[in-house]
Formats: sequence, C-alpha cells, structure tokens
Amino acid sequence: MKNSYRKCEKVGFISLVCVLISISICSISGAFGIPLKTNDIMPDIQLPTPADDSYRNYLGLNGGENFFLDDIQARFLIIQIYTMY
Repeated sequence: MKNSYRKCEKVGFISLVCVLISISICSISGAFGIPLKTNDIMPDIQLPTPADDSYRNYLGLNGGENFFLDDIQARFLIIQIYTMY
C-alpha cells in the first residue's frame, strides 16, 4: 500500500511539473507573440526546485532555488502542452 501511494505521489508530481512547464511555455511564447512549432528548440525555462528530497532525486536535481529543463537528468524528457482557448 505504501509503495502504491509513493507511485501515485510521483505521478502527481510529474503531472505538476508538466503543468508548470506548459504554463511557462505558453507565457514565454505568448509574451513574445511567437508560438512554438514542431521541432523548435525549447526556450530556457526556469522552474522552482521541489522542496521534497525524493522529488529532487527523481529528477536528478541538486540543490538550488530554481532549475532549467536541461538540469533534469534524463535521456528523454517528454513535455505535454495543453492548449485552452
């Protein structure tokens, strides 16, 4: 039961990170009036570092107040962008 709670907690955290990234991307592209297109390079997006050690370890982050997408220790980083109009 404890392991399934941890998995749900990680899934929830990953969803939160995706939402924050999505909001940041929309804000950046909207602020400049330039929407991102397929195969565009992601702009440098700075996000707050999670306070929980397990979340930082999961993302492969060291300490620090903020982090960039490049700081996430992963072979692939999938970013899902939601549009709401």
